[in-house]
Amino acid sequence: MVHLIAQVSVFAGYFSPLDWAVVAAYFVSVSVLGVKLAGPQRGIDDFFRGGGRLPWYAVAGSMVATIVSAVTFVAVPAVVYRDGGDFTYLQLGLIAGLLSRIVVAVWLIPAYYRHQVLSPYDFIGQRRGEAARLVTTLLFTAMGVMAQAARVYLTAMVLTLVLAQPLGALAEVTGVSPLAWAVFLIAVIAAAWTMVGGIATVVWTDALLLLVFVVGGVAALGVIVVQLPGGWGELVSEGAAAGKFRLFDLTYAPDFTRPYTLWAAVFAVTLGNVGQYGTDQLLAQRLFCCRSANGARAAILTSWLGEAIVALMLLVGVGLWVFYERAFPLRLAGEAAALVGQDADNVFPVFILTEVPMGLRGLIVAGILAAAVSSLTSILAALAQTTLSATVVPWRARHGNEGQSGLLAWSRGLILFWALCLAGAALGLDVYVRYQAGLGRDVPLLDLALGLSGYIVGALFGAFVLAWLPLKINARGIVFAAPLSVLAVVAMRFHGQAVPQVMLGMGGVILVVWIATAWTSRLRLVRSVWLVLATLVLFAMARWGTFSPLEAGGLDRTVAWPWYAPIGAMMMLVFGYLLADRLETHAAEA
Repeated sequence: MVHLIAQVSVFAGYFSPLDWAVVAAYFVSVSVLGVKLAGPQRGIDDFFRGGGRLPWYAVAGSMVATIVSAVTFVAVPAVVYRDGGDFTYLQLGLIAGLLSRIVVAVWLIPAYYRHQVLSPYDFIGQRRGEAARLVTTLLFTAMGVMAQAARVYLTAMVLTLVLAQPLGALAEVTGVSPLAWAVFLIAVIAAAWTMVGGIATVVWTDALLLLVFVVGGVAALGVIVVQLPGGWGELVSEGAAAGKFRLFDLTYAPDFTRPYTLWAAVFAVTLGNVGQYGTDQLLAQRLFCCRSANGARAAILTSWLGEAIVALMLLVGVGLWVFYERAFPLRLAGEAAALVGQDADNVFPVFILTEVPMGLRGLIVAGILAAAVSSLTSILAALAQTTLSATVVPWRARHGNEGQSGLLAWSRGLILFWALCLAGAALGLDVYVRYQAGLGRDVPLLDLALGLSGYIVGALFGAFVLAWLPLKINARGIVFAAPLSVLAVVAMRFHGQAVPQVMLGMGGVILVVWIATAWTSRLRLVRSVWLVLATLVLFAMARWGTFSPLEAGGLDRTVAWPWYAPIGAMMMLVFGYLLADRLETHAAEA
C-alpha cells in the first residue's frame, strides 16, 4: 500500500457527500452512546477497570473488535486474493484461538483475580519483585507501540485514498503529507474517546464498533454476489476450483518458514495467543473489568466467536478474486489495476471506492476507520495504565503522596502522550515500508502487524510463567533474560550478513552489565557462564538461522512470524531461571 499517496487522485471524487454524512453520523452516535454507557469516572479504578462492573458480553465484544482491527478488515481479503491465497489463515484462529483462550480461562484469570491486580505486570511484580514488573512493563510498551503503529499506518493509507481531496488540500497549505494528516486524525479521535471515559468508554464503543464490522463485511460481500452473473453459486464454484477454500495446511513435517500451517496453528500460534490474550495488557486489561473471574472467563471464551468475522472477510477475498479475475477482469484497469498490481493489500479499498454504491460505501469506510480507532483506544488505555503503575504511582509514593488525587489528570496526560508516540511510530513505519519497496520487497501488512508483536510477546509469556510457577527465585533472571529473548527473535528473523557479529556484541554488552552488577556476589559471578552460553546461542541462531526440511536451500530462508513467540518464550524461560538468584542463598532483589 506504499504507493497510494502518489496515485490517489483518480479516486478523489468517489467519496460522496452522502458517504461523508454516514461516516459523521456513525461516529457521533457511537461517541454519545459510548460516553453515556461508560458513566462518570470517579477514580483510576473506574478509569482503568470500569469499576469492575462491566458485563462480560460487552467485554467479549470489545476484545473481538480489538483483535479484528483494521488490519483484518482490509488486509485479510488480500490474503485470499493473492496468487495461491486460500483460507489457511483461518486455521490459526480456529485452532490456536480456542486452545489459547482455554488456557487463559483456566490458569491465568484465576491467578489475576486472586491477586487483585490491574495488569499482568502487577502480578509479575507481586511474585518476583519491582524490577520484574518494570522490565515487563517496558517490554509491553515496546510491543504495543510497534504492533499498533502498523494498524494505524494501514488505516491511514486507506484514509489517504478515501479523503484524497481534503487531505491533499491540507498538504498543499501546510506542507505536511496527507499520510501525516490521516494519522493525526485517527490519533485525535482515539485519544478523545479514551480521555473522556477511560476503559469503560473503550469497551462500550468497541462493542458498538463490532456491529459495523459485521454489517460492512456482509454489505461488501452482498455487492459482489449481486453483480456476479452466477451469483453465490459462481463465487463458490470458481473459488473452489481455484483452491481458495482450502482451510488446513496438512504439511507432514513442520516448516518453520511458512506462517499458515497446521503445525504453526497448534503449537506456535497457540503459545503466542496465550501471551497476547493473557499477558498483553492491550487485551488482558478488559479481563480485569468484569464483575468476577467467571465473567472474565465467559468473555474470553465467547470472544472466540469473533473468528466468524475473519471467515467473513476471507470470503470477501474470494469474492474479490472471482469478481476481478474471472467475471469482470476489465473492471480493474488503469490506476486501479496499477495499485492492486503493486500491492494486493489495495484490492479491497479500491473495490469499495469504485464498485460499492454511495451511502453503503460510507458505512464500510466507517467500519474500517472504526476498526483502527478501536485498536488505538485500546492500546492508549493499556499504555497509560501500565505507565502510571510503573512510574507515576511509585514516584508519588516516594514523595509522600499515596492518595488518588491527581491520578486521573496524570492518566489523561499519559493517554495524550502515547497518542503522539504512536502517531510518530506509524509515520516511521512508512519510512521502513518505502525502504523495503525501494529494494523490490513486498511487505504484506497483515504479516507485518502480526509479526511485530511476536518479537516481544514470547518474553512476556515466559516472564508470566516464571512468576506463576512456585519457584523461589527473584527478578534478576527476568531482567537479564528479557533482552536475550528479544535478540533471539531478531537473530532468527534477520539471520546472516552482519547479524551474527551484532549478536556477539549485544551479548557482550549484557555480560558486562551483569558483571558490573554482580561483582559483590560470588554466586552471581559464577552464573555469568550462562550469559556466555546465551551469547553463543544467539550467534548460532543468527549465523545459521532456520531451515525448511521440505526444501533445499532452506538455510537462506527466514523463520515465519508465528514461531517468534515460542523462540522468545524459550529464551526467557531457560535463562530467566538460570540467571535468577535462588532466594534460599541470595535474597536480594535484582
